[in-house]
Amino acid sequence: MVATSTAEEPFTPSEKGPQRLPALESKDPVVRATTQTLLDRFGTLQEISVRQQLTIDIEGKRYFLQVNPLRDQHGLDWLSVVVVPEADFMEQIYANTRSTIGLSVAALLFAILIGVSTARWVTNPILKINAAATAISSGDLQRSVALNRSDELGELARSFNQMVQDLRISLEERNVVVEALKKSEQQLAEYNRSLEQEVQQRTQELVQSEKMVALGQLTAGVAHEINTPLGAIQAAGENIASSLEKSMQQLPKILDQLQPEQTDAFFELLAMAQQQELLTSREERKLKRSLKKILAEKSLEPANDMASTLSKMGVSADLSSFLPILELPNNTEVLDVAYDLTVIHNNTQNIRLAVGRAAKIVFALKSYARQDLSNEKVKASVTDTVETVLTLYHNQIKHGIDLTKDFEDVPDILCYPEELAQVWTNLLHNAMQAMDYKGHIQLTIGQEQQGILVSFTDSGSGIPEDVQAKIFDPFFTTKPAGEGSGLGLDIVRKIVDKHQGKVECQSQPGHTRFEVWLPLEVS
Repeated sequence: MVATSTAEEPFTPSEKGPQRLPALESKDPVVRATTQTLLDRFGTLQEISVRQQLTIDIEGKRYFLQVNPLRDQHGLDWLSVVVVPEADFMEQIYANTRSTIGLSVAALLFAILIGVSTARWVTNPILKINAAATAISSGDLQRSVALNRSDELGELARSFNQMVQDLRISLEERNVVVEALKKSEQQLAEYNRSLEQEVQQRTQELVQSEKMVALGQLTAGVAHEINTPLGAIQAAGENIASSLEKSMQQLPKILDQLQPEQTDAFFELLAMAQQQELLTSREERKLKRSLKKILAEKSLEPANDMASTLSKMGVSADLSSFLPILELPNNTEVLDVAYDLTVIHNNTQNIRLAVGRAAKIVFALKSYARQDLSNEKVKASVTDTVETVLTLYHNQIKHGIDLTKDFEDVPDILCYPEELAQVWTNLLHNAMQAMDYKGHIQLTIGQEQQGILVSFTDSGSGIPEDVQAKIFDPFFTTKPAGEGSGLGLDIVRKIVDKHQGKVECQSQPGHTRFEVWLPLEVS
């Protein structure tokens, strides 16, 4: 504690001088209970970064608690805690309430006494009318007042009897109306239930229809994406077969001729070549010239052939470890066998990468096309749903679109993953169309205000200000006839609403940003 409004000192004496008193060790029960409540609620006091207002119970009494963080640029990091007993400012209110209730009861009793006295003082006809009125108020509409008098009381009795008759007729008519109204309400409730089910079914059908349209647009790109790794696998397989045949014929013969030192140099050359990354043609030519010069300086022939083979293997200019095999009379044959084995290894790696790429595309396509018939939320990663869509659009993105991603680690949430994928599909497709498939798209995923924020920013021409308020309306579109149904953003809004989230748009020429916020916990 730095300071306290209680009589207790906020420090304790010790051999090293006064020491600040921990709040949990305070003798004041309110201070201790308040500190413990904050620790239970936030874990640590350092987690409190904004003003907090709480209510707590201490020894059976209710207190109001407010915590204000005090921080500045000089390192000040305090918490100002104010604890006020409810009784301090509610006691007078309670006292006034009790007084008001007492006065009201007294006034009521006084009025009753006056009324009773007056009723007893008034003539018997008035008592009859009062009794009849009491009976009627209890539901006995058959009662009437029999009073044969020609004065004002007689007129009052006749008017009273007419009123009872009119009331009886009105109640009978009301009962008929109430019965009809109940039947109408039941029919309306049944209609609303069937209408709600119909809307949900039509919405799901609409989402699935839009998804199928997007799949149709993606078919050519996905086919190309799958054919590319298949072609790489086929070429790598042919290279492996050719190199394996050559190496199987020459390897036993070569190894049988090599001395132990030369064998070690041979396998060291293989190990180095298999660890090297593929070089560009320009890098390979540069390395070849460097190796040829080194071989010529060491009087190793044929320098050009060996430099060509070594550069293809990506071997560095340091050849000291490989001199035992470079100095052999059949050095080119040894290097050719080593090169064939390196080709087998590199093409095996290419096959592994191509298979992984094809599997990723197929998995993304399967995840996107799947329809969740259970209509129940599941725990899923928002980032994974975005990556699925990016995988399917990879072919369109790589031709003219500069895509940057800024993805933070965010927790999984309860959601409908297939429907979220439809949201990202619509937003990404709109962004690419707005740029005519040429420009820059920025994707970000982060955690904000107890939710996950996903944003799509494109460098397209932007949305005119006069139509920005209409873009989420069904069937509204600015695209030419035949290029859009006007339902894409309406579906986006419906799906986000279904997740209890929100979607917003900010647009100006050269910069359009769509933000989707999804809550971490859904009520």
